Amino acid sequence: MRCKTWYLAQRVPKRYVAVETRKRIISLSLETDSYSLACRKANDVWRAQIEHWEAKLDGRSEDARLAYEAARKVAQSRGFSYLPLERVVT
Repeated sequence: MRCKTWYLAQRVPKRYVAVETRKRIISLSLETDSYSLACRKANDVWRAQIEHWEAKLDGRSEDARLAYEAARKVAQSRGFSYLPLERVVT
């Protein structure tokens, strides 16, 4: 938790290092101060991240971008949003 907001911090699996530009550990905002809500959101956020990496590995960078945008829309509809790493860290 940072600034009353829960984050999902995970190590980038070795399988995805080649397609991930961020450092080995990524932090994704869950946009909530509720522990129970953060726990429910964490699985969906991580699953969307894995799908994004899989699309990139398959060479479907356009599909990966579209999947990422779709995941962002789903996240926003559930009350949280993806933030660029620069905004999360600062």
